[in-house]
Amino acid sequence: EIGKMCFNAAKNWQISWYGGSGEGVYKVQVNPQQNRVSSFTLVGIGEFDINDDNHPVVVKIETGTGEDYFVGFNRAVGPNAQNVEADDKVTIVQVSGGNGLSYSQSYLKDHLWEGEVYTENNFANTGEPLSVKVTSIDTSTEPGTAGIQITFGSDLHTCDSNDECLDDGVYCNGVEMCDTNGGIPGVCVSSGNPCQSGFKCVERTQSCTSCNEVEIRLKTDNYAGETPWDIK
Repeated sequence: EIGKMCFNAAKNWQISWYGGSGEGVYKVQVNPQQNRVSSFTLVGIGEFDINDDNHPVVVKIETGTGEDYFVGFNRAVGPNAQNVEADDKVTIVQVSGGNGLSYSQSYLKDHLWEGEVYTENNFANTGEPLSVKVTSIDTSTEPGTAGIQITFGSDLHTCDSNDECLDDGVYCNGVEMCDTNGGIPGVCVSSGNPCQSGFKCVERTQSCTSCNEVEIRLKTDNYAGETPWDIK
């Protein structure tokens, strides 16, 4: 049987077929502006019913707006065994509105292995960074688990060397480095636009270009190979 794929973390928060819609036993909410460091052990939706410790399936990160973040463990077993991507990884999804309780567009922000970190440098327009770090992934047990740590605030993103500043996955803000100009410990910051003056940074291709990027979309029938076109 093909198509064993469950909804993403945001949609799992919304639907009510396990634990009810919104916050509940398997769905927890954290406000990082009140609890600046929090840790959770996640289980996948395919194993929530063999989850004797009642670990959450979804963690909602409250932004104070309708555009919240949702973190889940995309464990590839049972009804979620045939994913298109991100098997057995932690996924981070953001919604465009509705607090995850009503229909809205959702966007995959990142999917992480153990040890990887996702960072929003200006979380909820606070001017402060928020990071989600995957501290562990264990698929040798039933249920499989993923440990995460959520950290908010620049003073908690301190460092002594560049090696302690992990890549945030964004090309156009440069490399992550430890700024020690204010003393030790320093603060993890991005080095800035990697392109020379007069060049534009393109995140999609992770490159610098002197030209404006143009996207062309061509709609065809079932015989796309017989549709000629050119650029002049």
